[in-house]
Amino acid sequence: YSILVTMTTQILENYLDSIRHLPSDLQRNFGLMSEIDKKVEKLQKTINELSENYKQEVTTLDDKSKSKILKQIKQNFSSIKKYSDDKVELAYSTYELVDQHIRHLDSDLNRYEQSLRKRDNTFSTESTSSKRRSVSESSRPSKRSRTVSETSVRSNSRSEDGDRDSKNGDLDMPVDPNEPTYCVCDKVSYGQMIGCDNSDCSIEWFHFECVGLSSQPTGQWYCPKCRK
Repeated sequence: YSILVTMTTQILENYLDSIRHLPSDLQRNFGLMSEIDKKVEKLQKTINELSENYKQEVTTLDDKSKSKILKQIKQNFSSIKKYSDDKVELAYSTYELVDQHIRHLDSDLNRYEQSLRKRDNTFSTESTSSKRRSVSESSRPSKRSRTVSETSVRSNSRSEDGDRDSKNGDLDMPVDPNEPTYCVCDKVSYGQMIGCDNSDCSIEWFHFECVGLSSQPTGQWYCPKCRK
């Protein structure tokens, strides 16, 4: 969980750092586009004035004057086209600037999702491995020592028809042949049992008395075979 939090924090910090200058860049670009709009508006006003004067004085103007006015109008239109092209290019540059940060965020999120999947797969693998070593409620004791209630139930249920020989671990009552066996004595589970902390232990579970235990040990415990 701490690794996940650290990863999330790092992604957010990196992204926030990358967009630190984005607001000022956008403000600059929008300011330039606003200036272009003002210049175009001014040119359009000039074109309108020239056009009105031309229409009103066309009958009194000589050819040279007419040509001059028309040339001014044409130049103004050319300037408007140039400013419009500049604005389009600036708008596209602004779009690319924002899209670049979006792609960056998408890439980080994709890596984050892949890390989550890898973490989930690792957790699933560890969980599966743990399940292989776990004991079912009906046949195997829990890890480390068994609880008093579980011990009492299993011990009492089998002591109704006879007592277990504490020396050799034999049971007087018949045992289900399909029930798994454990411990160095190769007997079924009964009484208090303890699990070896070596994940590769071939036996895994042991009766207290078979390994010389009278109470639950503290810390990790390894069977005699794994201690060699």
